[in-house]
Amino acid sequence: MQRSADSHCCNHLTIGAVVSCLCRMWIFSWLFNFVGCAIFVGLMYASGIYHHKDWYAKTLAVSKVSHGWGGTFVKAIFANWLVCVATWQANAAQDLTGKAVGIWLPISAFAMMGFEHCIANQFVIPMGIAVGAPVSAKQFVVDNLIPATLGNWVGG
Repeated sequence: MQRSADSHCCNHLTIGAVVSCLCRMWIFSWLFNFVGCAIFVGLMYASGIYHHKDWYAKTLAVSKVSHGWGGTFVKAIFANWLVCVATWQANAAQDLTGKAVGIWLPISAFAMMGFEHCIANQFVIPMGIAVGAPVSAKQFVVDNLIPATLGNWVGG
């Protein structure tokens, strides 16, 4: 049985097809992570878990849209570089403890240093907005999500 050329985007070995498939996977991954984060924000808000404890979510959301394009872009490069280090260390480790520590250290470092990761920010900033942070959708997308996404892409 012969399959059509377009039946699966990744079964071609031409550079154009590989780039097209890679872009398609990035877009679907980014979009469906955003959908999952939006659902999680809705569930967290509905649960009332931030009731009378929303100051940090608000502060974090405002902070993340305040760094400017260049600062956010560079912080996103560092974030994804550390994510790549975590992936490499987890793959290099032989046992579960080594894998857990290998992932935990770089991911904790990027979170503690305030680096920017587009998928994490797809939850953090909308959660802050949901509990009343004075952040507009334009600020979220233009001042954080676009430069963080591009910086994460450059960072690996």
